[in-house]
Formats: sequence, structure tokens, C-alpha cells
Amino acid sequence: FAADRLAKAQEEDTYLRSPAETGGGLDAPLLARGSADGAEVKKPGFLQRLLGLFRGVESAASSARGLPVRRAIVAVQPKTLYSNERTFLEWIHFAVVIAGLGILMLHATGEAAHVMIGRGLILAAIFLIIWSMHVFNWRADGLDYKVSMDYQDNVGPVVLVFSMLGALGFASLHA
Repeated sequence: FAADRLAKAQEEDTYLRSPAETGGGLDAPLLARGSADGAEVKKPGFLQRLLGLFRGVESAASSARGLPVRRAIVAVQPKTLYSNERTFLEWIHFAVVIAGLGILMLHATGEAAHVMIGRGLILAAIFLIIWSMHVFNWRADGLDYKVSMDYQDNVGPVVLVFSMLGALGFASLHA
């Protein structure tokens, strides 16, 4: 990033011209989410987010005319980093409670259905721990590199709610 900024700053042709001459007229927005020519930035798909394969599209950083995209400056304050850690600890706490319930179901009675429910709860807790670690690292990397991105998790809470509803439905059918 620094080399690109230095190269653009040293180009006399770019910084000596007015914004109207460079194509960024006064009617152009100062901050935009897309590229300067109005094209949309490609959003990651479900599997890319799930596996953490999306790191942004470098070609979307400039328009077809070669103009840089105007973006917001991401300022990371310590309270943002602590909020990420606090959220991670809350998800781990929730996973420990689910795992405790699973262990209780395994050892409380000897019925096969209770053992299956207990194993399901323990597997859900393991998944929750792995997912919360993934989301924590994904957000921490975004904050460390000051990436302008959406930091909310749209997959983990939905999967958790549906797995809890499935476990509740199975337990109520068993009773």
C-alpha cells in the first residue's frame, strides 16, 4: 500500500492537475463504496466467507480510467479491539454452557436418546468454539490492516439458532 501511495504522490501529472481534469469533478462523492466509475465492488460468497478465502479484489481499487477510489479512513480505537475480544469471550462462554449441558445429558441417564442429544450439544459447542475463533481472527485481521469492510457475522448466529431449534424439536419429540 505504501509503495502505491508513494508512486502516486510522485507522479507530477496526477497531483498538479485539478480534480475536474483528472475526472473527479466536484459532483463526484468524496467517499464511495464502489469504484470511481460506478461499478460495484464484488462481495464475497457464502463459501468464501465460511473458509476465509475472500481478501478483497485488488482490481476494484481503481476504475477503468485508472483513478483511485475514494474511501473512508478506518480509525481503529482500543475500545474496538476490546469489543472484539469481549464478543469472542461471550461466544466461548455460551459454548461452555452448551458443552456443560451436553455432558450433563451424557451422564445423567443411560437412555440412548439422551446420549444422542448430549453428543449433539457437544458437537454444537465444538462448532461454536471453532466458528467464534474464526470470526475473532477475521475481525482482528480486518482491524489490524484497517480494512473498510462489514464486521458483522451473518452466518454463525443463524446456524446456532437453527441448531438449537433442531435440538429443542428433537428433545420435545422424544419426550
